[in-house]
Amino acid sequence: MSNDSVPRSSAVRILEQRLVSFTSLSALRVLQAVRQSEPVSRVELVKITGLSPAMITMVTGSLIERGLISEAGDTRQSRGRPRIRLTTNPDGGLVCGVLIHPEGMVDIEVANLVGQAVFTSTHTLGAHLFDPAFVDELATAIRQVCDDHAVDDRLLAIGVCPPTTIDGERGLVHWMAADGTLPKPTPLKAMLESRLDLPVFLDTRENVIARRERWHGDPDAGDDMAVITIGPGIGLGQYQGKALRFGAHGFNSEFGHMKVPLAAGNPCPCGGTGCLITVSSHYGILRMAKGAQGMLDPTLPQIRKEFEQVVDQACDGDSRLRELFNLAGRALGTAVANHVNLLDPANIVIVSEDERALELMRPGFVAQYAADLLPVFRDRAPVTLKADEPGSRVEGAIALVLDRLFGTT
Repeated sequence: MSNDSVPRSSAVRILEQRLVSFTSLSALRVLQAVRQSEPVSRVELVKITGLSPAMITMVTGSLIERGLISEAGDTRQSRGRPRIRLTTNPDGGLVCGVLIHPEGMVDIEVANLVGQAVFTSTHTLGAHLFDPAFVDELATAIRQVCDDHAVDDRLLAIGVCPPTTIDGERGLVHWMAADGTLPKPTPLKAMLESRLDLPVFLDTRENVIARRERWHGDPDAGDDMAVITIGPGIGLGQYQGKALRFGAHGFNSEFGHMKVPLAAGNPCPCGGTGCLITVSSHYGILRMAKGAQGMLDPTLPQIRKEFEQVVDQACDGDSRLRELFNLAGRALGTAVANHVNLLDPANIVIVSEDERALELMRPGFVAQYAADLLPVFRDRAPVTLKADEPGSRVEGAIALVLDRLFGTT
């Protein structure tokens, strides 16, 4: 991934050849069907995709030639001539996932085409997230990692997850200032693509967690589910009809800014009041624990450190703090019930950065969720509460690239 100013490299030409099939809707449908049903025969692909046998033969031949899928013998016990089955070729290429932390740390992971990590590295960038120099430093870090591991022409695309509001369709990042104002959007996708000469995809932290859940979780549950993330903030990634749901302007849901009665009057960093994050996020719980009337202004590492101390005290029996976690759970229960009453997801997954905090919130959440859910949904909207797993967000950035390359949203 040399940064020299020279004509387009052979690596990019090979990349373009490999991506030719992705311009075809038929190829996208076949790739997605192979990934979801592998090992799968061509006859089965006809039924799954609705394409003609001739089209399946042509498309699978092209994908095999490009090394993206491969043939394998049929190991199933059946009569008659064994069918040749198709699988994703893990070695058909590499993808890169990049997770940007608010404090300037960057996790970079490279994986194969089935999402298995090849190598991972962490970097600290000197420029502030708002600084234009940050993009140059980020591109340099990605290029250096790939050069150090001799990725060469095998890298197909890069997925980037910034800690902010994103217009993923247009590749724009909207950095939210502390006073709630909106600086001019940054065309991060175009800026990185011009520096790296590779396709770049952007998505939110909530959506990459949802993508990761769909790739690595229960495959049947992933077609229609709401994934709610709890940490310093609160977010939502929503799958409907096997696709991630986005708004008309390309934005993801701002679930953490839903207004809830239990947060009435609480000031929010967005500039409003009464948002869910002011009572149910780690930031909100910490603010209440401190008895603050206005907003807190600590760094993210400080929030995490002080919040852990609050959790310790609550686990040791501090009744006031335990009641705050109960309140946080109740507010979250109302918000999740509102979401289910509105959109009727088949499954709800709540992922928390702090497992102990989630357990402290659980009783209040369970009670309020049941109370606010419409009766018709009570046996139809199961909720799973789980702790976040290390590396899940960078795995989600990998899943972002694989989703885009394999034809999903």
